[in-house]
Amino acid sequence: MNKTELINKIDKAMNRLDFLAEIMEGEKTLITGLNTICNILFEIRGEVSLNGIKEDENV
Repeated sequence: MNKTELINKIDKAMNRLDFLAEIMEGEKTLITGLNTICNILFEIRGEVSLNGIKEDENV
């Protein structure tokens, strides 16, 4: 393998690492958003458990 081929392979590997890093960052954002939604739903469930809901009551 000559110098040019080696540099090209290194560049390709670095590009793949950058792409994987972007995916991981996106996953962190998604997980944070899902955790926030989960927390809100737990809070709502707690309120419903404490106060109850009548059949004709709007939520």
